Amino acid sequence: MRARLVPCLRRSLLAASLAPVACGMPGDAPDEKDVAEWTATQDLRIGSVDDPDYSLTFFRTMEVGPDGTMYTVHPQEQLVRVFAPDGTLRTTIGGRGDGPGEFQNVVTIGWVADTLWILDANGYRFSQFTADGEFLGSFSVPFVMGSDPRAIQPPRANGMLSDGTIHGSPPAFSGQVADGTLTHHVPMLMTREGAVTDTLPGIPFGRNQWAVSNPDAPQRGGLYMRQPFADGPLWDFSPSEAALVVLTRTAASSRDEAVFVISKVSFDGDTLFSHGYRYVPVPTRREVADSILDDVRERLGERGLFGATAAQLRAWAALSLYQPPFEPPVRVMVLARDGTIWLDRGAGEKDGMNRWLVLDADGRPLAGLDLPAKLTVLKVVPPYVLASENDESDVPYLVRFRVAESR
Repeated sequence: MRARLVPCLRRSLLAASLAPVACGMPGDAPDEKDVAEWTATQDLRIGSVDDPDYSLTFFRTMEVGPDGTMYTVHPQEQLVRVFAPDGTLRTTIGGRGDGPGEFQNVVTIGWVADTLWILDANGYRFSQFTADGEFLGSFSVPFVMGSDPRAIQPPRANGMLSDGTIHGSPPAFSGQVADGTLTHHVPMLMTREGAVTDTLPGIPFGRNQWAVSNPDAPQRGGLYMRQPFADGPLWDFSPSEAALVVLTRTAASSRDEAVFVISKVSFDGDTLFSHGYRYVPVPTRREVADSILDDVRERLGERGLFGATAAQLRAWAALSLYQPPFEPPVRVMVLARDGTIWLDRGAGEKDGMNRWLVLDADGRPLAGLDLPAKLTVLKVVPPYVLASENDESDVPYLVRFRVAESR
C-alpha cells in the first residue's frame, strides 16, 4: 500500500503575523501573538574539559528514560553514556567492537516499553538493554546490496517505533540526492527478517543538501553539506501514534506567499490534520551568504579538495549555494513525547536567542519561548528541553532546560 499526502490549500494571505490557514480541522486556531509565553531556565549542564568521566565527545542523538535518566550516543567512541537525572554518570553502554553489546557504527537509540534498543548500522544490528544498561540480546535485520551502486538500493533498517515495528528506507547517498537520482525519502515498515510490509508517504528531499564539486568534472564527486538556507521538508514519526508529521517549509518567494504547512498523516494514508500558517518573512542577506562562502573557502582550502585552490573552491560553492529571497520559516522541528510539536523559527527579538513556536498535538499554536541560538535541541520531554551545546573551544556539553509558563 502506498499512501499520499493531502496538500493544504493556500487561502488569501491577509494577515502579517503568524495565523493558521485551516486545511482539514474545523474552527480557528489562535494567532501566534495570542498564545501563552513560556520561559526556559537551564537547570543542568554536563561536560568537562579535564574530568575524563564527564568529558564528552560529539553527540547528536540521545534518549530519556521514564525516570529522567539521560542516554547520550557518542559515535567517536562507539558507546552510550548514562546520566542520572541529577547529572551523575551512572555507567556507559557498549564500546568499540563486534562482541555482544558492542558497536561498530552506532547511529540511533530508542525505547520499546521498558527495553532500550541501540542500532548499529554495521550489519543493521539492534542491541537491547535494560534501563540500567544490562545487555539482553540482539538481532540483525537482513538487507540486500543492489548490483548497480549507482541505482536506488533496496531498503535498510533505520530504527524501531514505540510498538517494536522496524522502520527503514532505501539508503539516500549524498551523490544520488545531489544528482537527482533520488528525489524522495520513502519510509517503509519492515519485519525483523527485512521484508517490507508497508510503504509510507514519500517525502521530497527538497533543497536541503549542498554539493560542492568541480562543475567541469562532476563525476569526481564532491563534498556534501547541509544548505545554509535549507527549506526542504522536515518530518518524523509521531511518538505516540502510527503517523508521520511533515513540515513543508519552502522559503517564500514574495511576502504574499509566506506560509508553512504542518500535516499529520496516518500510516493508512489518512490526513489527520493539515494546517497552514502565515508568517512575516525575513529577507536573506548577501553579506550572510558571502560569510558562508568565505568560511567554505577557509575550511576546504586548507584540505586542498580535488587539488583546487581556495578561490576555486569558493567559486564552486557559490554555484550551488541556494539563497532564496527570504529565509525559510522554520529551521528545526522536534516532536515531543507528549505529542506537541516544537519549531525553531530562527532569530528572535533577543540577541543570541532563537524564537520557538510550540504547537499542540493537533497542530495548533500553543506557546512561544526563547532558547539560546547555539543550542542543538535533541529531545523534548516536558517539562524539559535537552540539547547539546559547544563552548568557545568547541567542547560539547549536555544541557537541560526546564520550561514553565511565564507569570
